[in-house]
Amino acid sequence: NAYSEDDIFAMECAFLTALGFEILGRELARYLLELGLGNLQMAQHEPSRAAAAAMLLSNEVLGQRPAWPAAMARVSRYGQSALKGCVEDYRALLTGARTSSLQAVQLKYGSSQHLRVSKLYP
Repeated sequence: NAYSEDDIFAMECAFLTALGFEILGRELARYLLELGLGNLQMAQHEPSRAAAAAMLLSNEVLGQRPAWPAAMARVSRYGQSALKGCVEDYRALLTGARTSSLQAVQLKYGSSQHLRVSKLYP
């Protein structure tokens, strides 16, 4: 009883991230993209920019350094600065997700099937 389920999960995530597992990052990016689907503010961003911004923010949340490697910029054709506005929109969604009246996505990604990624961000 020394550690809560959330404490153990956070440690598992830290181990996976330290070992270079990309599964958690992809799942977090999917969560961000799904949060954005029902948000009118996110409709202003091109799908490719939204996908790149979701990956960048997931890397930041998981403590990946660099958060936006040169290879990601080259493949996506977006530099980190070009993603700033979209990342900030996703960050706002992520910050408000727990208190939002729309909880379906939050609950879905809080399950172990989705690695509980909705619980990673305070």
